[in-house]
Amino acid sequence: MKQGIDYFPLDTIPDDRMELIEAEFGMTGFGMVVRLMQTLFGREGYYLPWTEERQMLMAHKMGESREKLEQVVEACLRCGIFDRELYEREKVLTSREVQEQFLTITARRRNRRIRPELLLVELPPDCARDAAPAQSAPPAQSAPPAQSAPPARKEEAGDHAAVRQTAPPQPRLRPPTLTEVSGYCRERNSSVDPVRFMDYYNSNGWKVCGRPMTDWKSTFQRWEQLGFEPLESLRGLKSEPERSPPPGIPARRRSNGDARP
Repeated sequence: MKQGIDYFPLDTIPDDRMELIEAEFGMTGFGMVVRLMQTLFGREGYYLPWTEERQMLMAHKMGESREKLEQVVEACLRCGIFDRELYEREKVLTSREVQEQFLTITARRRNRRIRPELLLVELPPDCARDAAPAQSAPPAQSAPPAQSAPPARKEEAGDHAAVRQTAPPQPRLRPPTLTEVSGYCRERNSSVDPVRFMDYYNSNGWKVCGRPMTDWKSTFQRWEQLGFEPLESLRGLKSEPERSPPPGIPARRRSNGDARP
């Protein structure tokens, strides 16, 4: 299935970040950044795994030394062309602007494969619906006592006045156990790795798009809809072996979405 895109927008008037690259490295640096963007959009579409092998290949194709390429990438991280936090955590090159452009260009594409841990933007509209219940119920202590509605005054009006009631707070999610997630995975005959699912949300405090999770089963189904596959080719990390599924979980089979052209 095609993942990358055939084109990407390039501003006719460079912004300050690209001008800083050109001021430091000349037109050679400008061209190296454009070549990085071409490879990023053409391969994964919204990120580029920055492994040692990729660095050597890119330097060879550009006809430049690896040291100079590393200097240009560091300058891009310093001025915000690429996101430094994701680079240091996942060893990938990406940014909010890159992901927004990818999602806009591929809006009509079916079965876009997105790695949730690399997202810097919210995925409309399903991701917003997963987090919506957390917004509808503010904590009870946040409402001052003065805002509580007084009793209806029957002596002043013949009709019955409606008494406003404060919505009760949403119950806090109890994180599932690995046994529960594995059982749900077997029940759905899912290709999602339950160990990977648990590791990821244990590390971020069980949040979805920066908001507290309210239903882990809905989030699990969302991973299936995104076509998430914990494979070496999607991670872009050669040194990390692929985990075997826990005992009792059937081997992954292609979903109906993967079979589409």
